[in-house]
Amino acid sequence: MKSLQKIKDKVGELLYGGLSPDKISAAIATGIVVGLFPLLGTTSLLCLALGKIFKLNHLLLQAVNQIVYPLQLLLLIPLIQLGRIVLGQGVTDISLNKLSDSEMWTDISFYTGLALQQLYAVFIWALLAVPLYLLISKLSRQSITLWSEK
Repeated sequence: MKSLQKIKDKVGELLYGGLSPDKISAAIATGIVVGLFPLLGTTSLLCLALGKIFKLNHLLLQAVNQIVYPLQLLLLIPLIQLGRIVLGQGVTDISLNKLSDSEMWTDISFYTGLALQQLYAVFIWALLAVPLYLLISKLSRQSITLWSEK
């Protein structure tokens, strides 16, 4: 049992060592918000760049980014649909079943159509990113403060 506590302490030191609760919560909030960015394959590079610019803990930032990856996939189609509705384009028939059709991936027009669809999702993400960041940052800062007091 003592060795398990030793491992937890080492991991905690790697993730949080020497960082203020503000820096930890900023890394967590950035990892979540950027991890939900609806252009697949871009979030790790975005986290790397933002971590460098804002001097965030890269290990924590990338770990959180990878943890929210399934949520990024789950939210892609709803964000596309919401973007289309907000921008007055109406709902499209895009679905996971349609995306899994292998014949579609051989047609170049599919890629241009998918890129346009993703821009609808990026629009909604951009509207929600700052409020979501502020909410997550505040909640995580409060949780970290409570956790560190114990």
